[in-house]
Amino acid sequence: MPLVDAPTRLPQGRGWITRRIPEAGPSAGALHDLLQQPHTQDFVQAAPQAARLLRPLCHALGIDQPAWLKRPPRPRPPRKPRAPRPRRPSFNDPDLHFRPYEVQAARYFRKKYGPD
Repeated sequence: MPLVDAPTRLPQGRGWITRRIPEAGPSAGALHDLLQQPHTQDFVQAAPQAARLLRPLCHALGIDQPAWLKRPPRPRPPRKPRAPRPRRPSFNDPDLHFRPYEVQAARYFRKKYGPD
């Protein structure tokens, strides 16, 4: 038996505090009212550290974050360049070593049935 217990993890769902502790509802309402005040937005713009504290609190209390509190989207990593497509062989390609009658048969086929 281990001497130290494993650390307890808090729930991760949106609004988990208000579901487990109904008495936290008025606190959620007070925070929502505070976020609607214009001076709160000015304060968060002046001290971005406050936003790092308010975002998880809004999530845990189930409050919709105002647009000014949300994090900007992460930039997408650059895409890897695609590998070049293999070139289509031609009947005149000397690397393929077609016999003359095979080239003639292929040309007739393409003429009769169309390319590809």
